[in-house]
Amino acid sequence: MPTAEDLLNFLDNFKFAGIVYEDQLAGLIHAGRYTERPFKQLKGDLKDKVEAAEKELIEKLGGEMGRFAFLNPFYRPELPEDFRYDGLFRTPKHKDRFDEHLSPGVYFLMPFVDHLYKATKNVQSLNVGNITVLTSDQDSKTMLVSCNIRYDILRLKKLYLKVDNYEKDLCEQSVSVLNNCCRGKTFEQWKTPEFIKQLADEVKVELRKDVTEPWGIRIQEVYITHGVPCEVKLATHDGQTLPLSATVSYDHVSPR
Repeated sequence: MPTAEDLLNFLDNFKFAGIVYEDQLAGLIHAGRYTERPFKQLKGDLKDKVEAAEKELIEKLGGEMGRFAFLNPFYRPELPEDFRYDGLFRTPKHKDRFDEHLSPGVYFLMPFVDHLYKATKNVQSLNVGNITVLTSDQDSKTMLVSCNIRYDILRLKKLYLKVDNYEKDLCEQSVSVLNNCCRGKTFEQWKTPEFIKQLADEVKVELRKDVTEPWGIRIQEVYITHGVPCEVKLATHDGQTLPLSATVSYDHVSPR
């Protein structure tokens, strides 16, 4: 006999309902918009701070009419970044009154109008792959460099609005940052564990600038897994010279 969970999973396939699990971040997309859900109640210092900020903005934008000015459907001044309009009375509300993530549970959806956007809460690992860079020595060598990244999702709304495929985009951005950070180094530098650790920290700092605030992805750690000399074989295709393969020299292998 089918269980209640089996029935919910069946409905979920037809987009009449969706399940958010404890290990997931989820947001509701309604008619193409990412919707934020209001908190039931604010407490303590946060409540006082939010109410004071809202009152100040309402007095500034509403003038003598105060909050009644916003009942006019033709009056919609642009709000600061930290505010949005309340759905019922259309008065400005502070962002701290809203939560962009859904709580775990079952959500009934309007077919073709609503859907759930999900990502895991768990820490994820990304293998960036290999890049090749030249050392800055007069007799320059080609270095094969690879790294792994540990990250998690902080802001699902930013992720939804800013990137299409966050794993692919994060990998491509990581390759760019790794490539920039590896340039201009000498072969002697690559031989020391201290340099490898310093390089990993540099990549982490630069990558955080690019993806944490703009995309809502927190970079927890960067590991340089390889930094070894290699020989690159080139091939010509359609008038372009492309790397065909890289043969690693194991005379020197950087520590992980």
